Amino acid sequence: MQSCGCSHSSNEMLWNPCRMSRWRQTALAATVLLTIVAGLPARQDPPPSAQTPPVSQDQDAAAKAAARKKRFEETKRQLENRNPEPPAQGQPQETSSNSKRASNPVQTRPANVVFSMPVTMMIGEMQRFFLYDSDSTPPDVSKRAQWTIVDDDGVAELSVTDGVPNVAGKKKGSISLYGTWGDRTAEVQLTVVTPEEIGNAVRWRQTPPTDKNSLHIVPAIPSHLPH
Repeated sequence: MQSCGCSHSSNEMLWNPCRMSRWRQTALAATVLLTIVAGLPARQDPPPSAQTPPVSQDQDAAAKAAARKKRFEETKRQLENRNPEPPAQGQPQETSSNSKRASNPVQTRPANVVFSMPVTMMIGEMQRFFLYDSDSTPPDVSKRAQWTIVDDDGVAELSVTDGVPNVAGKKKGSISLYGTWGDRTAEVQLTVVTPEEIGNAVRWRQTPPTDKNSLHIVPAIPSHLPH
């Protein structure tokens, strides 16, 4: 082994040039090794997707079949909700006549009726009525009043033409006609009879002017319905 040329004695100093030279060589070699290691590419793990095995054809077909079954169930449920099942046999169903009466309920007698008179007309006749109020100007309030009828059996037919009520007799029976003006109502108790019965019937009784209420109904001469 070569000597570094330095003399060593038992009393040599702690700082020795030869020893420092060896330390520098060792440090330099360690630095070069670290530099080489740092320059090497780091190891990268493959992405998770690369590690997952591919889906087999059987699994793919099973998934598609499950999706088709789900769509079929949803479509079936929508059709059942759109078309409800018919009622079971023996269960009573609502008839067209009942639904018509429900949508057009029969009117009842108004509360404040201040005038009432009986009138008789024949089947096949048309009867007009006029409403007068002595306290109004003009007293003829027929076109401004509200006309209603109570008829449970289709005895007559009410139509309002130019504000004047026209009642057509259809079959034998009785109805009530109301003319309402403000908070008061006048009533006609109308009886429809056959042509054989009209000969002995009283058409109506005219109330004397002194006995009339300020609100009252006056019938007109009836006319025959066109055939």
